[in-house]
Amino acid sequence: MQKLERSIQSLKEEILSPDVKVSSLLREAKIIAHELDDKEILDWIDKELNGYKDAPVPQYRNLRGFPMIWDPNRGWVPISPYDLKMLCDDFNLNYYHKRSFPCMLILRLLVPRAIVGKFQKLGREHEIKKENGEYLEPEALLNKAESLIANKRCVKELRNYKFLMDTAQHSYTVNISFEDVGGAAIRVRVFLEELFGG
Repeated sequence: MQKLERSIQSLKEEILSPDVKVSSLLREAKIIAHELDDKEILDWIDKELNGYKDAPVPQYRNLRGFPMIWDPNRGWVPISPYDLKMLCDDFNLNYYHKRSFPCMLILRLLVPRAIVGKFQKLGREHEIKKENGEYLEPEALLNKAESLIANKRCVKELRNYKFLMDTAQHSYTVNISFEDVGGAAIRVRVFLEELFGG
């Protein structure tokens, strides 16, 4: 019994130390729970150490919030808008140098990320996710975004150019004209203006 009391006292002291990892504390607590034959605590510690797998995850394990990034000019900003700005800057640089393929690849990335950003901003991100937590495929994202846009024609025109954007991703043997890049960029711009309200 004295050994158990010393173990508990040691655990209490280690809990107060910022240098001790939680996983180490849990392993020590597991030894104590085993000595006490406390199956409920042993089960909980096993789940904390090895993951909850098929068991329901406790509320304290669910995190809420938005991933942020530090922008020296604007302070803390959500990652999605920052990501979109970087993609737009990359597009402008490649467009200036008349690089068709990189431009189309960037436009292909820009559309789904903009849609995700819009749904995040609306607090409706769950509507664009699969059951496993992954985002829907780009075509399905576009279908979801269409419900937010009054000008359905811009979505239809974007779909026509989306084929060309997808082709740029999967084939380097296709010749994409610079005029097509300009046309696709205009459709994406109109779509983004509609999506984010001008």
